[in-house]
Formats: sequence, C-alpha cells, structure tokens
Amino acid sequence: QAMTHWDKAVQKFEEVLDRNPNHKEVLLLCAITLQSIEQQKMYLQNPKDKSPILSTDSPRVQRANQYLRRALMVDSNDLAIILQYARLQERCGLYKQAEESFLHILEKNPNHISCLEYYGRFLSNRGMVDEGMLVLERFRKVRNFKSQISQSQSSFIN
Repeated sequence: QAMTHWDKAVQKFEEVLDRNPNHKEVLLLCAITLQSIEQQKMYLQNPKDKSPILSTDSPRVQRANQYLRRALMVDSNDLAIILQYARLQERCGLYKQAEESFLHILEKNPNHISCLEYYGRFLSNRGMVDEGMLVLERFRKVRNFKSQISQSQSSFIN
C-alpha cells in the first residue's frame, strides 16, 4: 500500500521526536495526525457513520494516546494538549474520561473557546441537548466578544 502524505508527515514528526523526544508541539501534531489517519480509514470503511468510534486496539490510536500522554508529561498544564486528549477519549468512546478532561480545561479557563465548542457538541451528541446548547451559546458569546476585541484593536491600530 502506498504511503500517504499523512503517513509521511507522521514519519517526519517521528524523526524529529527521535532527536527531541520531549518536543510537546511535535508530540501533539503527531497524535492529531495519527487520529486523523485512523478516522479517515474508519470513514472509508463505513461512509454513513459520520463519527465512528475508534478502537483503542488500533496501533495508530495507541500511538496517538502515547504521544499525548508524553506531551502531558512534558507540560501537564497545556490546555491544547488536554483538549486533544479529551477529543481522543471521546472518539474512542471513553466518554466519562473525555468529559472530565473537558471540565478540567473549563475549570482552568472558563472561556476556552475551542473547549466550549467541542464540549457543547460532546454534550449534544450524548443526548444532553439542553446542556449542550447552553455551552454552545456561551461559545458563541465568547467568540463574538473576542471578535469585537480584535476588531476594536485593529481599528485602534489603523
């Protein structure tokens, strides 16, 4: 089977990690890429399933998990890493752990825009539509507020 661009990216990330095993950004990128490859594979196997559960037995999922855990060992307070870990947990059907991770982020930063969006969707997808809509409404408010700040800063500079 031909090596895809994604597989080549993973190979390059791993080459960097051979030289610098604690490079948290590369650990994160490698984990995200491995998840994406596995999701694409699952989607191609069953195109009707828009959000397949990833198998924790999959070698790619196991490697993604290992890379995220290593990144967290380097910096356990990095909310971007914790968010990707929550998303991997959710994709693997580990909903209790995923929710704990989302809530941990929001405890540290109640206005974490990406976490609000993903957590709102997470709740809605789990059947907690009202709770999900409240979180997504907060996401929209934070996004709009940040957009207004950005616009006012640019008009101030110009």
